[in-house]
Amino acid sequence: MAHFYSVTNEKSSSVSNSVYCSFCGPSETNLILAKGNVLEIYSIIQGEGSDSHSLTLVESHTIFGYIVKVLKYRPESSATDYLFLFTAHKHFCVIKYDESTKSISTPSKGNLNSFVG
Repeated sequence: MAHFYSVTNEKSSSVSNSVYCSFCGPSETNLILAKGNVLEIYSIIQGEGSDSHSLTLVESHTIFGYIVKVLKYRPESSATDYLFLFTAHKHFCVIKYDESTKSISTPSKGNLNSFVG
């Protein structure tokens, strides 16, 4: 019996989710794109004219799992937005951007299949 195994070496190019928020800083506007298992963070820079904008890639991260949903929220104690990522296998994580270290941290993570109580 023949078995076939298919693997791709290309990053996903289709966008499954997008969020407009202030993720990297309180005065910065960001566009967050979920492309399969890749999370891309762009900074939106206003140009000279009122209609001219440009995108600059800030960071790109590979997530273990296909990203199904990206939501933003802002805790009362924070000046920036946090992101809630949900994957196809019911894993989730909350991520935030640390301006001082210019890196992403994960304050919370879990699995919706796990039972509590």
